[in-house]
Amino acid sequence: MEKFTICRSLDIPQSAQDIANSGAFEIKSQKFSAAAEQLRPARKVRIGLFQNKLPLATDVPVTEQRAALHHLAEKVITAAALSGVNIFCFQETWSMQYSLEQLFINKLTDFKNPFSSLNIL
Repeated sequence: MEKFTICRSLDIPQSAQDIANSGAFEIKSQKFSAAAEQLRPARKVRIGLFQNKLPLATDVPVTEQRAALHHLAEKVITAAALSGVNIFCFQETWSMQYSLEQLFINKLTDFKNPFSSLNIL
């Protein structure tokens, strides 16, 4: 039975690399194999992971930060699609920093900040 192999780099399509270069983000591509299954044929699955950053300064209004992050995510998703990604994962699902902790603090102290007015992305 074949075991998994160590990761190795995959080629990144030039069209995806061009988007990454213009959008100031980095693309990494790795391949690894797994043991063959007995009941179904092997298939290729390409997974994209989005490790985001704040594209604007932290003193910019939250609505502008969110719009800029959505714009960045759109570029990343486009590059992922050009690379054949069929499962895409985002780093966070909440549009506010430290969402669960902040919700807890808001409940206890009735403290409000600009992030608490936003809904889930």
